[in-house]
Amino acid sequence: MKRHEFEALWSEPDKCVTDDIVFRPSFGYLSVYSFDDVPVICQSGIDLRLNGSYSCLTGAISYNFSIKGIGPINRYCAGGPEHRGAGRFHRHLLLQESDPRQNLPTAEARPTLESMSALEIWKLICDEGLISHTGIFFEPEVLCK
Repeated sequence: MKRHEFEALWSEPDKCVTDDIVFRPSFGYLSVYSFDDVPVICQSGIDLRLNGSYSCLTGAISYNFSIKGIGPINRYCAGGPEHRGAGRFHRHLLLQESDPRQNLPTAEARPTLESMSALEIWKLICDEGLISHTGIFFEPEVLCK
C-alpha cells in the first residue's frame, strides 16, 4: 500500500465498526486483555481489521488497524515502550510501501494520549478516522480490579 492509498482510506467517510469491542484475557499473557479481527466496514470494500490490547500492569493500550494480505497500516500506542524519540504515547503510520512488512517503523508523538482512558482514545481514533462505532465499547480498565 502506498502513502496516498493509506491517506485516501483513512480519510474515506462513513467507515463503520458494528461489532462490540470486548477485551478478553490474552492467551499466554498475565494481566493483558485483547480483542482481535474486528471488521471495519469501508465504502471501498478493503478488508480492514482492528486489533487491540490493554495491560493491567502498565496501563498500556494499543489499537492496530491491518489490511488482510498487506499487514498493519495504522497503530495508536499509549503507555507502551518508548519509540524512537516519539515517546511512549504515539501513533505509527504508513509512510513507505514497505512499512507494513516492517511493523510500521515510523511513529509520531501523541503526548495528549497520556491523560486519556481506553474509551477516550477509541473515540479520538473514530473521530480522526471518520469511523462510526454502532456497537458497545467495554472498557478494559474495569477488568483489572
